[in-house]
Amino acid sequence: MHPSVLSSMMSRLSIILFIFITTIDVSLGQSTSTKAYSLAEKGDFKKSTEKANGILDKDPHNALAKFSLSWVLEQTEPTQTQQAYELACEALDDFLASSTDKQKAAWSELPFSKYKIISLIEVLAQKASIQALGSNHEGICTAFLQLYTKATPTDRSFVEQHLYTIAFESATSIGSSEAYSSFISAHPLAPQVTKAYELIAEIDFSNAQQLNTFENWKSYINEHPNASYSTEAKEMLHVLAFEKALEEHEVWAYDAFINTYPEALQIKEAKLNRDRIEYDLASQINTINGWKHFIHTHPESVIIEEAHHQLGELRYLKFTEHNSIDGMWGLLNEHPNSVNYSLLVDYLIELSLSNKNDDLLLQALQIVPESSILIILNSALDHYSWQGEASNLEDYLDRYKSYLFDYPGMSQKANERLETYASSNTYNDFLSELQNRDSEFDPSYLKFLQSYKSYNWHLDEFHSLMNDNPMGVGKYLDDVQELKINNPWIDELHTLFNDQSNTRKAKSFSSIVNSENSEITPVPSANGKHLYYCLHKDSERVYEDIYRTDLINGAWQAPVPISELNTSLKNEAPLNISSDGTEMIMFNSGSIQVSKKTTAGWGESEAIDEINISDWNADAQMVSTKEAIIFASRINEDINLFVALKDHNGIISEPMNMGAVLNTTGTERSPFLHPDMKSLYFSSDGHGGFGGRDVFVSKRLHDSCWTCWSKPVNMGKQINSIAHDWGFKITTDGQKAYFSKSGNDDGTYDADIYEITLPEEMRPDLVATVEGYVLDRYSQPLKAKIIWEDLEANEIIGEANTDPSNGHYFIVLPTSKMYGYFVDSEGYYPVSASVDLREQNKFITVDEDVDMVYVEDVLLGGQEVSIPINNIFFENGSKELLTISNAELERLASFILEHQLGVMLSGHTDNVGTEESNQILSEQRALSVKNVLIGLGCPESLLDTQGFGEALPVKDNTTAKGRQTNRRVVLTFSK
Repeated sequence: MHPSVLSSMMSRLSIILFIFITTIDVSLGQSTSTKAYSLAEKGDFKKSTEKANGILDKDPHNALAKFSLSWVLEQTEPTQTQQAYELACEALDDFLASSTDKQKAAWSELPFSKYKIISLIEVLAQKASIQALGSNHEGICTAFLQLYTKATPTDRSFVEQHLYTIAFESATSIGSSEAYSSFISAHPLAPQVTKAYELIAEIDFSNAQQLNTFENWKSYINEHPNASYSTEAKEMLHVLAFEKALEEHEVWAYDAFINTYPEALQIKEAKLNRDRIEYDLASQINTINGWKHFIHTHPESVIIEEAHHQLGELRYLKFTEHNSIDGMWGLLNEHPNSVNYSLLVDYLIELSLSNKNDDLLLQALQIVPESSILIILNSALDHYSWQGEASNLEDYLDRYKSYLFDYPGMSQKANERLETYASSNTYNDFLSELQNRDSEFDPSYLKFLQSYKSYNWHLDEFHSLMNDNPMGVGKYLDDVQELKINNPWIDELHTLFNDQSNTRKAKSFSSIVNSENSEITPVPSANGKHLYYCLHKDSERVYEDIYRTDLINGAWQAPVPISELNTSLKNEAPLNISSDGTEMIMFNSGSIQVSKKTTAGWGESEAIDEINISDWNADAQMVSTKEAIIFASRINEDINLFVALKDHNGIISEPMNMGAVLNTTGTERSPFLHPDMKSLYFSSDGHGGFGGRDVFVSKRLHDSCWTCWSKPVNMGKQINSIAHDWGFKITTDGQKAYFSKSGNDDGTYDADIYEITLPEEMRPDLVATVEGYVLDRYSQPLKAKIIWEDLEANEIIGEANTDPSNGHYFIVLPTSKMYGYFVDSEGYYPVSASVDLREQNKFITVDEDVDMVYVEDVLLGGQEVSIPINNIFFENGSKELLTISNAELERLASFILEHQLGVMLSGHTDNVGTEESNQILSEQRALSVKNVLIGLGCPESLLDTQGFGEALPVKDNTTAKGRQTNRRVVLTFSK
């Protein structure tokens, strides 16, 4: 019981005793017939007691005698308060029930009435209550409440509250669910019951975490359906329930999970697994009816397209069992609305071309609809011209002349290819120079120039062939001849080839990864510990899948497929993994999709509709800050680079072309913007170079402009070859690059992954990385966002997510700025930190774990919680706040206003200067923060300040880092 309460009660008791004793003295003076009173008044308590007892022997219900005995006990026996109280209560009962009117009339002259008895009862009850309040024993308080039923409501309330406090403290000292349950059972009306329930829920949650069984979590949720931890408990229950379903791996198990836990995060994965089982069963049966049943019963399945594919293949096989390929063309003509029409057309074109059966294609052109005519003509053109030989084009034009006449677009495509074939006129000079060199690069470029020589010869042949051709190709021949005379690409090639500034050579990546198959699109993680890539096996009907290799103790490990992302009937390739490692952008059969990391691995990929702007989109990258997505898209036969901006709510804007400095009439692909947010690496065949697509680098000219780029620079002969060089990705530290290329030193043409140490002039700007773990109040991984801001500009510039499986975060920050970053998670205070990279001249890594502060610990627990404000900065040796503190102060003000918390602002300094000056400075700095918060709308009544000077360092003052940490303002929240 609080001392002020006891003091108040003692004052009340003194007043009541004074009134009561004064009244007794008056009555004794007026009464001559009441001997007991007279004797008591004279101090002869023994005879007074004997007299009163004598009266009671004759009249057991004499109220005045019992009152007299009670009063004597109150005066003489402090330890007999209970007996005195019981006598007073009996006196009141007898007065009301047994006293005659004659007695009452006589007693009234004393005066003596029921009110005098009630006053004595109150005196005695209050004495007992003071005794109870002075104890810390539940039994004494309980006995008071049971015995002193006529005590005033105030006295009973004081004792009752004291009992609740003692009982709750006792339960807290035990700290078990049983102790709190006993408290609730014994004291259901206590104000601490709500807190007891919360503590039971907290203890049970902790126990459930330790046991981590399905039964424990289910029991917890049933017992605590509305607890603050119920959401987390349900998530844990869902994880274990899903693990059970995974163990069973049966349709009924997944159906039970889906029906029982429809809100679980694993629902999509459960549906996919269930559908996969039934899909596999349908595959084993492999009948048309089986696939039709699957499609009918799973119309919304994510693998429905795969089922349609299988059904189409079966139908195709069924048709071809009894029909020749040429008969199949007729069959398709009879069923132009078939679901699998386009698929079967592709099959038949492929079979016809592989069998060199142009007659079938010519027959097909007579019966298929117009849309399929273009498909056939394009496929045939690709087939005939892939080697770049004019003789093959001659065959194509001769066989399909009548159809090409009606499709001038095909003529245009043929002309463009001829221009490509006519890309060199000075090959003799180059050839002479190359033959006099002794260079490891010469053989490939000799081959390259010999190819150009061959193309020019074929160009002359084609010129004579096309003079009488009716397709309008002839009008381009003058332009083509001009290309032979004056081509700036050859001049640039000559310059690049003679550049001796860079002697580094790309080397094949680990032999444990590169194989006889094709490995493309290498995607290194920002932390350098993983490399994702696409593996294409050349065996029949094997699709492209995503693999990962891990760097452990300096060695790359055997690659493993990412099973949750790969499908059996589609092509998947990794395009980019976010810097924080929680989102993967991937290519899935012509569509750009994103998969997000979950506690169970990678989640189901979903199309990014906003950037799938054509029938073919690829090579997407989510930039390090997550503020934009860069990608390649085919628009009107041109493949160019586009960018779509993304706001802090995840809304993606309409994509825009990245501008004519980057994009050409050729092909631009595989853009990679380094985390320095300036250096863009991409592949192009439209900027000149060594042949095929070369890798270029361009610099972003302004932080806020996505179409402002410097002229692209060819990365040079150590990286680029006569083949397609692309998929160029730079490590975070800027030292090394990974890329894929076809056309290897051993004469094979499968694509492999290469790595190269970059020359200084080709490296991106310096960056720093910040990583650590974000943990909740139970030291468990916390799902949260890490948001970083430019403190000088006071604007948010990027964000990252923690890994849901372990709470790890990883962010990359370009140099030259002062950054603040804070953790954003619902229910927690946004703990912050900062890193100053304005003078940084080397790559650094900052390791910093974050322990979060749970708001409800303050709101419900009433406990004080202290937090250092890391992003508040002062002028050196001054109380004046720097403007780079604004973001943190605004965030703090919003938090205080939202939760209406009381805040103690405590200033601290290092030990530089005198103790007295540091004390004054610490107080002034705390006051400066308070004044800013008031200016931001915080009520002054919620804010208080104090200064501790240099008295409470948290780090060693002998180092600059330690002194910086000690110069701080600490928040202490209280409700």
